[in-house]
Amino acid sequence: MITASLIIIKDKESRRLWYIGLFAVLFSIYSASENRFNLYMTANPYLMYLINFIVFAAFPLPLLMFFRESVNKNYKKFYNVIIGAGLVNLTVQMALHFGRILDLREMLLATHIVDFGGLIIIICTLLKTPYDVSERKRRTLLSIIPIGLGMCLDLLTHYTHFIESASNSFYTQVGILLFLAMGAGSVIKTVLNSYKENFKNRYYKMMAFQDGLTGLYNRAAFMEEQKQIDRNRKKYQNVICICADVNNLKQINDEDGHLIGDQVLCRVTIACSQEKRWRHVPNELTIECMSIKRQ
Repeated sequence: MITASLIIIKDKESRRLWYIGLFAVLFSIYSASENRFNLYMTANPYLMYLINFIVFAAFPLPLLMFFRESVNKNYKKFYNVIIGAGLVNLTVQMALHFGRILDLREMLLATHIVDFGGLIIIICTLLKTPYDVSERKRRTLLSIIPIGLGMCLDLLTHYTHFIESASNSFYTQVGILLFLAMGAGSVIKTVLNSYKENFKNRYYKMMAFQDGLTGLYNRAAFMEEQKQIDRNRKKYQNVICICADVNNLKQINDEDGHLIGDQVLCRVTIACSQEKRWRHVPNELTIECMSIKRQ
């Protein structure tokens, strides 16, 4: 799936979201198997045993790919090395286990070494990678700290029993949950900012292409539309352009004031916008303009 994403997904941000989503899915599967999920939902404990160890060795890979897309390109070679080590570790463990040479539990130390090495590389490369926006770098670093602390505590629990815990991965799970929560908050903030920017852009575009008095498209919008027609004349071959003028508008402005002239333009806009009444537009406009002048 990681290899397919490198080929199919070209956009950098989309790829980063894909990796973090894949990481969340694998972590959810691992957490379910680690918390005795198999006792309640499956009749085959060996299957959940396999899922537990395989997913534990695999779920750091999307996380490493996620951070690989976030750091300076000079540091990507370090990620390539640790990702390659993770894939080799996973492949060798599967081969040895199904070849009945070693049990997965006996090879857990290798997975811990690879995972901890990946965490060190993430922290070191993030510290040395400059970002245009310092807040993003600080937020990313803060999000990875809970995972590092959780892994350290779980390693102490597993190898020294210095800390009593019902699960050897409890603190790592808590750290990853905090990481995902902070990442979700960051994504929500980014989406809201994008929405605000899009709203501003639409507003500015409306101001640039619409007349403030009548709401009609202005000359700039007309020129932009003309460019579209010139690019694809076959598509717009049935387009008809009608030019119209409001007679005696200058006289109305001079004699009755520009406020009355503006009202005339607004009434013309309303009348011309009602497509089904075009046959009666001239007579109606004459009556409307006479009414405005009397007022």
